[in-house]
Amino acid sequence: NGASISVDNLINIGILVVAPCILGGILFVVGTKEEEKKKRIVTFIKIALYITYILLLACLMLLGNRHDLYSSYSYWEYLKYNSNFVPFATIIEYLNHYKNNTINMNIIFENLVGNLMLFMPMGVFLPCLYVKRRTWKGFLSYLILIIFLIEAIQSVTRAGAFDVDDFILNITGACIVFA
Repeated sequence: NGASISVDNLINIGILVVAPCILGGILFVVGTKEEEKKKRIVTFIKIALYITYILLLACLMLLGNRHDLYSSYSYWEYLKYNSNFVPFATIIEYLNHYKNNTINMNIIFENLVGNLMLFMPMGVFLPCLYVKRRTWKGFLSYLILIIFLIEAIQSVTRAGAFDVDDFILNITGACIVFA
């Protein structure tokens, strides 16, 4: 019976490690009068928050529990039954389930609103940390690459499914914050 680490445990560990560092940095910035030190600490806090967000995002998106669910499928069968390449198909399906009251509202909320909110922090972090990401072109190109890679990794590792609607919702959420 091996020890396993759940996504919730990883999130808690991340919060416990990062929160004191950020709090200490904030207290240091408030307490110091040297502007250069303040800038360095603020930059450190931004980077620490970004790294924490990326790690938590990776845990949420890549440590899913779908590995065993489809283990008897070949890779191509898995892709066939767990991928959506038709824009808005999943979104419409969830809205129909909502209209017909045929699925738990929590599932709809987690999938639609969760995917919309999941990349909202990128709308803050990318332009804040990377000068080249302060334009729409730079921001969107990097964001599309990141989300596409995550969706592809989910499919290859069977941690999730490639869904173009997730892609659309993730980009929309980040763009709402970026704007």
